[in-house]
Amino acid sequence: MNLPSAQQIIAARALLGVSQTELADGAGVSLSTVRRLEATAGEPSALTTMRVSTMVSIVDFFTGRGVEFRDEGEKFGVLIHRK
Repeated sequence: MNLPSAQQIIAARALLGVSQTELADGAGVSLSTVRRLEATAGEPSALTTMRVSTMVSIVDFFTGRGVEFRDEGEKFGVLIHRK
């Protein structure tokens, strides 16, 4: 699993219309964790300090709602699959 960047997390939340609180509740993590994660936007090493299980919970929250995180060289971003 590729870990999404903080920018991708922010973008996915915006595309889904999900607040930080809704993400925290839905992923089973604290609101401060979500805030800390998003505050690291632009800092490549910041995600490495987060527990893998925390990131998996956040990614699972989004993938369960049809979000796909992309990082393929020139193609970087967030996709949402329509149901």
